[in-house]
Amino acid sequence: MNKQIDTSCKCIPKRFQPGWIHRYSEHLKNRYEKRVQKIGVDIGQRCPHRGKEKREKGGCYYCNPESFIPITAIKNLSVTEQVREGKKKVLLRYGDCSLIIYFQSFTSSLEDVEKLRVHFNDALKVDGVIGLAISGRPDSFSAAFLSLLKEFSAKTNILLEIGLESSHDDSLHFLGRQHSYNTFTHCIEKVNALDAPQISTCVHLITNIPNESLNMLEETAIKMASLEGVHGVKLHHFHVVTDTPFETAYKEGQIAVPTAEDVINALAVFLPRLRPDQLIHRLIGDCTLRYLVAPLLPHKPQFLGMIDTELKKRSLFQSKFFSA
Repeated sequence: MNKQIDTSCKCIPKRFQPGWIHRYSEHLKNRYEKRVQKIGVDIGQRCPHRGKEKREKGGCYYCNPESFIPITAIKNLSVTEQVREGKKKVLLRYGDCSLIIYFQSFTSSLEDVEKLRVHFNDALKVDGVIGLAISGRPDSFSAAFLSLLKEFSAKTNILLEIGLESSHDDSLHFLGRQHSYNTFTHCIEKVNALDAPQISTCVHLITNIPNESLNMLEETAIKMASLEGVHGVKLHHFHVVTDTPFETAYKEGQIAVPTAEDVINALAVFLPRLRPDQLIHRLIGDCTLRYLVAPLLPHKPQFLGMIDTELKKRSLFQSKFFSA
């Protein structure tokens, strides 16, 4: 049965009005009754595409790690020191906040489990920390890593961020991901089998991938909605950054980048197919201008306003076309 909701009805819940999105930031604020801010740390994680010793070469075709490593991540400091330094900046900018410590850089799930245990415990030593966010690829979840997640879920909230990017194997090959969609679904099954309610998942996805149609993106949204183990999504429009294979391909005219209208159209297709309970961690990506090659879209706050306006104009909202 198609669970469309009549947006013309004045008595519908406020959250199902045009433009409504189940935002992760608002979910956290409601739960903890204050702002919750992530602090990124760097523990020298590696990537299976970049070798065991160095992180400089290789990687997915779109990836330049320098373009997204947070300024609070200082790998020559201990995790506790990085968190304390990051906390000072957060408190100065936002005032009183709860904190989630973000093990974002590269692939945390590849690291030695005993080292991770020490790093996780060090992060929890700082007052105000209410959870850990841990990045990983779907092809890098060992039994030992999963066991560690369950162990720490008894101590704190765990947000497991899984890089997927697309549900289509052709797109994954184009991006240089070197794993399949089935690898991802098996990963979700393993996480579900932990039976650990304090672990939530967030799946990274890229919209507007060259050669991926809106119908294909719609299929990805439907697949995400069908997986109970997917609790949220984190979206990033396709862009090109410096010092990547895609920079060369773009400058040689081999690939195109989306316009602002393209990005909005993609979100208008994707969001209404999700479940209403799934959390939206991010709608569009951003990148320091010194790394960004293309596209040059409106400033992020302005662009988010444009997205909201267009969803309302089209009477769209998250889960409008969700079918169980």
